Amino acid sequence: MNEQKHTPGPWSATKQSKTSYRIDTAGEQFPEWKGLAHVFIAVGTEDESKANASLIAAAPDMLAALRALYEHCAMIHKSWGDGDNSKQANAAKKAGLAAIAQAEGK
Repeated sequence: MNEQKHTPGPWSATKQSKTSYRIDTAGEQFPEWKGLAHVFIAVGTEDESKANASLIAAAPDMLAALRALYEHCAMIHKSWGDGDNSKQANAAKKAGLAAIAQAEGK
């Protein structure tokens, strides 16, 4: 897989005001706060905006998990060969690669 180009995780979603959440990171790579994005409540409910901000903040962890899952599934598929589930396995691998490519901005 390609090298990481995005800001390393973990990311967090912090309520900034009644109408927005801040997506940021801190940790060993960034001892000070590093702002990444803001999520503003434009439509929907405050709960929906919180859920959207949480989903965005989880992106680095979800990408890492998807990469690991893809590699594991590809290894099993290669080792076991084509079987009754080859159509489903190929579809899952294709979907996984598409999601990884989208997350990497390709």
